[in-house]
Amino acid sequence: MDIDKIVEKLKEAITGEIKTEFSLFKAEVSGQLKGFALAIENMNVRLSNVESDLRHIREELKETNKRIDDVRTELTARIDETNKRIDETNKRIDDIRAELTARIDETNKRIDETNKRIDETNKRIDETNKRIDDVKAELTARIDETNKRIDFTNQRIDNVMYQLTDIRADLKEALELKRFTEDAILRIERLEAKVFTV
Repeated sequence: MDIDKIVEKLKEAITGEIKTEFSLFKAEVSGQLKGFALAIENMNVRLSNVESDLRHIREELKETNKRIDDVRTELTARIDETNKRIDETNKRIDDIRAELTARIDETNKRIDETNKRIDETNKRIDETNKRIDDVKAELTARIDETNKRIDFTNQRIDNVMYQLTDIRADLKEALELKRFTEDAILRIERLEAKVFTV
């Protein structure tokens, strides 16, 4: 608030009060000049006190304004420091964002490459599985064919063994017949030898 206006209003209030008191004194006690002079003196004292108070208020206002200026200067410096720190923090955030964005892009690129490799691997696995299925089918067919051939061979072996059994029986019989024949021939020769010797 403007100090001069305050002083002016105070003066106006005091002057109005003085005029009112003066009018009252004049109307009621027109002959009491001594009392009027005393009242004026009291008013002067009061005015002096008011002026003293106003000077004191002005000094306090000056001191307050000085403190306000000091606080403003201090706060301005602190605000500037805070703004500087905010700018530095924002710069760090931007740097970190840029770094993290680059790292995320690199990671995404690696993920894409890994996914591509996984797709290729899955494709190769599918191809390998198909080849395995084909080989399995082929080997199964060949095994079935081999089993058939083995069964046929076993059957032939069984037939041969059966025939060998017959042959062994015939051979045994033939050998026995041969031994019998040789024994008979030997006996005949011995008998002839005896007959011719006589």
